[in-house]
Amino acid sequence: MSLFDLPLSSKVDRVVPKNSFDDFASNKVKKLFTNQIQKILWKNKLSVETINLRGKEIDEIQIFDIELKEKVYISDILNSIDKSIPYHIIFTIRFNDDVYVSVSPKHLNPINGNSAVIDHTFKTEWFSSQEFNFKIDLKNNLDDVFYSFCSQFSPTIKNNKNLQEFITTNKELDRLNRDIQKIKQQMTQTKQFNKKVELNQKLNYLVNNLNLLTNSNS
Repeated sequence: MSLFDLPLSSKVDRVVPKNSFDDFASNKVKKLFTNQIQKILWKNKLSVETINLRGKEIDEIQIFDIELKEKVYISDILNSIDKSIPYHIIFTIRFNDDVYVSVSPKHLNPINGNSAVIDHTFKTEWFSSQEFNFKIDLKNNLDDVFYSFCSQFSPTIKNNKNLQEFITTNKELDRLNRDIQKIKQQMTQTKQFNKKVELNQKLNYLVNNLNLLTNSNS
């Protein structure tokens, strides 16, 4: 089953052996490949040869569909695959009728050109495949195709000029949300009034920064 509406010229539909990524996986992750993965399918390849689109920063985008044996998030496995392949990969991860989507912008390791360094990861929660509404918009160039896809993970952020700005904004949003949750947890555990006041001031400061960042990009 194909979740994206892509040209037949981009179709690969090739099963990838799970041990293909052993050089980039620890023994623990190798076991995860065996225990959690049913099948890895290389669905599509987006490149100048297959869809007649080039990119300044991105030469190819691969589409991988991963079928699981159990309903779990597989970030360690995806990281191993991403590090082993220099091209950007869009992952759809499926268990029965449920799916989640993950993509990680990355760059080549300056020390080891045979591996990639992940800059950030965008992923969804699990949802029904009937609700799948992610699109791959084949327009302009491959840089725009990839940025357009990543932007669907944070639809309220609209004013960034490029993928790197978008990543930076999302990292800051993630940091603020983590800090806010941490402060809220501390407030529930604190009984001292003065300490609660101090934490509340910190919370208001973080929430204000979060709102400013979100509003500036809306």
